Amino acid sequence: MNTVEQVTKAIKAVDDLCGHCPVCSAECPIAIARRALEGYKYDLQTYYQSEQEI
Repeated sequence: MNTVEQVTKAIKAVDDLCGHCPVCSAECPIAIARRALEGYKYDLQTYYQSEQEI
């Protein structure tokens, strides 16, 4: 399993923990974790794509 798949699973796990509050605040630890993981996933995908272009 590659790293992108692992991060995708981690994002799903964070989503499962989310209580889906009517109003999500920027200080919510779940929202912070989700944003961080999504950014990491994007960075990994960009890195792997640039590696394939070489």
